[in-house]
Amino acid sequence: MSGLGSATLAFGSTPTDFASVTVTGQSGIASGAACEAWFMASTTSDHGPDEHMLLAGESIPVCGSVVAGTGFTISIQTTSKWTGSFTVQWVWSN
Repeated sequence: MSGLGSATLAFGSTPTDFASVTVTGQSGIASGAACEAWFMASTTSDHGPDEHMLLAGESIPVCGSVVAGTGFTISIQTTSKWTGSFTVQWVWSN
């Protein structure tokens, strides 16, 4: 079984170098599932494709905290401080 989707990664209104989002609703995910996340040149109400590419160049999304039948967490640590929301794509496979 596997899943594919996107999530909104929100830094908030105060500049920070860390953000995370919890992906839920993944009823088929197992505790040992492999998860991966990445940025594409997307657009949100806060940031355009160029800013998504800049963020992708200075951070690597890390997946963890897999909960069987529920989902997982995507976290990033950046080299500069950001505000607002970005779209992050994800995939998982059991």
